[in-house]
Amino acid sequence: MKVASLFCGIGGLDKGFINAGFDVVWANDIDKYAVETYNANFDTPATLADITQYPLEDIPEFDVLIGGFPCQPFSMMGQQKGFEDTRGTVFFRQYVKALH
Repeated sequence: MKVASLFCGIGGLDKGFINAGFDVVWANDIDKYAVETYNANFDTPATLADITQYPLEDIPEFDVLIGGFPCQPFSMMGQQKGFEDTRGTVFFRQYVKALH
């Protein structure tokens, strides 16, 4: 099955899916250092982009959508604003759009 990975980071979640036999056809993160690390370790390169600005029609067809949603709004190391922080809600918007 083909996988699209939002908020891929350095690829921890992706690696698990690859090990289970899935094919990651597209990955994305906004952090350039995470993308550099991802790209050094995976055959399919991650796209460096803000997913809220990325044209969703450019994402290849996929069967499974995964994502390591941004943790800053929920982390004890952050301000713990949760869903009141826009970073804490970005996955709602993008998952719904990507599935249509």
